[in-house]
Amino acid sequence: MKIVPTIVNVSRAGLSVCGTQINGLVKMPFGSGVVKDLNVIGLAELTAQIKIFVETNKIPPSDLVVVLDAETYFEKQLVGETDEKLAGEVQEFVDSVPLASPSSKIFKVGNKYHAVVINRRLYESVRMAFEALG
Repeated sequence: MKIVPTIVNVSRAGLSVCGTQINGLVKMPFGSGVVKDLNVIGLAELTAQIKIFVETNKIPPSDLVVVLDAETYFEKQLVGETDEKLAGEVQEFVDSVPLASPSSKIFKVGNKYHAVVINRRLYESVRMAFEALG
C-alpha cells in the first residue's frame, strides 16, 4: 500500500493543508500574537492553534510534506567565483534578512548559485506541532 502524504503549505498568512484523506483545501490563518513578519512570537499559542485546527478538520495522522510558499523565504543569486567569495556573499545576505532565526542553503541551478534564507524557527515550530499530533 502506497502512503500518500498530506501537504502543508506555509505562507505569511497561515497554513493551507490538503491531502487525499481531507475534503478539499483547509486553511488556518495565523492568530494574532502567534506569527508576525515570519517570526514565531507565540510558540505555545501556535502549537495549540495547530492542534485545534487538526482536530476541527479531522486531519488524520500521515506523513507530511511541508512546503514553504515563495513569500516565506528570501532568495538571492550569487555572483562570487570562488568558495570564499560565495561564502562571504551568503553571510552578507543572511545578515541582511530581517528574521530572528535565519537558516540558509545554497542551491546550484544550471551554472549559477542561489542562496535561500528561511526562518528555521517557523518551519520547525509548524513541523513539531504536526509531529506531536502524529
